[in-house]
Amino acid sequence: MSFHRAKNCLTLFIAVLPVFCRGHYPAWCLGADGKYYATGDLVPSTNPCEVECRCKGFDQVVCSITECAKPLCENPINIEGQCCPVCDGCTKDGVVYNTGDLVPSSNPCEVDCRCKGFDQVVCSITECAKPLCETPINIEGQCCPVCDGCNKDGVVYNTGDLVPSANPCEVDCRCKGFDQVVCSITECARLLCETPINIEGQCCPVCDGCTKDGVIYNTGDTVPSSNPCEVDCRCKGFDKVVCSIIECERPLCENPIIIEGQCCPVCDGCTKDGVVYNTGDWVPSRNPCEFDCRCQGFDQVLCGLIGCTKPQCKKPIHIEGQCCPVCDFCTKDGVVYNTGKLVNNDPCRLCTCQKSGQITCENIQCSKLTCLHQVVPKGECCPVCQCRHGNKYHLPGEIVKNVTCNPLICQSDGSIKAEPVKCEKLQCVNPIFPIGKCCPECKIGRTCERKKVIIKYGEDKLIGNEICRCGGDPWFPNAFCAVQNVSEKLLKNFGQYLDKYKP
Repeated sequence: MSFHRAKNCLTLFIAVLPVFCRGHYPAWCLGADGKYYATGDLVPSTNPCEVECRCKGFDQVVCSITECAKPLCENPINIEGQCCPVCDGCTKDGVVYNTGDLVPSSNPCEVDCRCKGFDQVVCSITECAKPLCETPINIEGQCCPVCDGCNKDGVVYNTGDLVPSANPCEVDCRCKGFDQVVCSITECARLLCETPINIEGQCCPVCDGCTKDGVIYNTGDTVPSSNPCEVDCRCKGFDKVVCSIIECERPLCENPIIIEGQCCPVCDGCTKDGVVYNTGDWVPSRNPCEFDCRCQGFDQVLCGLIGCTKPQCKKPIHIEGQCCPVCDFCTKDGVVYNTGKLVNNDPCRLCTCQKSGQITCENIQCSKLTCLHQVVPKGECCPVCQCRHGNKYHLPGEIVKNVTCNPLICQSDGSIKAEPVKCEKLQCVNPIFPIGKCCPECKIGRTCERKKVIIKYGEDKLIGNEICRCGGDPWFPNAFCAVQNVSEKLLKNFGQYLDKYKP
C-alpha cells in the first residue's frame, strides 16, 4: 500500500499524519521512544545526563545537561541510569563517608542519617507532636514547633517553672522556654563495696549497707551525723540512714541565734521553765544537790554541787527535795516512812513521822456545821454540808442541775449557786460561737494573724512583700515572717529556722 503527499495533509489518516506531514506540520518532535511530542512538551531522553528535554519544533529537542562534580574518591564508578560517576560511599559537603557511616544533616527533622552507598543517604524523620498552645513558633535549628514554655507529658509549664523528671539522676529541672528543660545531674560517689546494686527509682548504685565519709557500716549499725539535729542515726541498708530529729522549743527571746554544733536556736542568756535570765543572773534549780546556779550565756547554766557525808546507818534513805541520804525515818509494820509523812490510815487520827524516828499522833477536831443536811464522806473524818435538790442530795462541788453556761453547783455551806462555765483559751484568732454552746471554738483549727490575714498553723502565706508561716508553740502560735526580697542565703536560713517549728 502506498500514499502520495497531498496539498492538504488533513485528508490523510491520523495514524500516518506524523510520518507524511512533517514538512507541513513543523510543531512536532520525534522522541527516542518512537512517539511524537508537540512543541513545549517534555520529551524523555535515554541519556541520564540530559534533564528537562523539551520539543522546540522541527524535530528539535533541547535538554539541560547535568554538570557532574569531581568525585573525591580515587576510583569512582559509573552506574547504569545515572549521569555522574560516584564513589562506593557518600560524599557530602566535601567529606567522604563510608557505607554505614552516620552522615550529619542540616535538616533538624532528619535524625540517624546513614550512608547506604553510591551517595545515597537515608534518614529517620522526626514526627512532631501537636503543640498544646494556640500559637506555637518555629525556632531555627529545631524540627518541631514549640510553645514559649515547656510541654511535658501533656502538661504545659511556664518559663522558670520546676518540671518533674522520671530520671532519678535529674534534679531541680526547670523550664527555660521553647520546650527546653535544663536539669542538674546528680554525681554519684564512688562506692567502696565490691558489688554495688541499682535500686529502681534511685540514681546512684548503693551497697547492701551504708557508706559515709569513706566508712562502711552494716545494716543496724549506728552512723555518726554532722547534723546536730540528727540523733540515733542507724543504717537501714542500701545506703539509707534513718535518724531521730530533735524538736526545738520556741525561744522566748526576740532574736535567738544558731550556735555551730548545736541544733536549736538559743537566746544570748538562759531560758528555764519559761523564764529568760540574763548572763550572770542567778537561776533556780530543782536539783537539791545544786546551789548558786548562774547563767553563763547561750542557755549554759553552771552550778555548785553539795558534797554529802557518808550516813552512819546501814540503810540510809533519800528524802524528796533533799540532796544527801539520811537515817532519820520511821518504820511501822515493815513500811519505811520519811520524816513528816503520815503513817496511819485512820481519817480521825493524824500520825506523823518525826526526825527522831518516833511516830506522834493527834486527834482531828472537826468544826461545827450549821447546815441542815450533813454527811461524813467515805475516807474522811469530819462531816460536810449537803445540798438538797428535790429528793436528791449532793456533796460540795457537785453539779445539782446542768443549766447551759450557768450550771447550779452545790456549795460548802449547803447552798446552791449558779456558776458560769469557764472557757479554755483558744489557739486561734478567729473563733466562732456555735449555737447552743457556751464556749467559742476554732473553726479551722489553730491559726495566726498577720496584717488582718488569717494563716493556718504550719502553712506559709505571702502577705505583701513578706513570707509568713504560722508556727511555734502549738498552744500559743505566732506568725513568723521574712521580707521576700532579702538575700537568697538569709531566706534559706529563715526557711531552715521555720522548719524547726513545723507541727
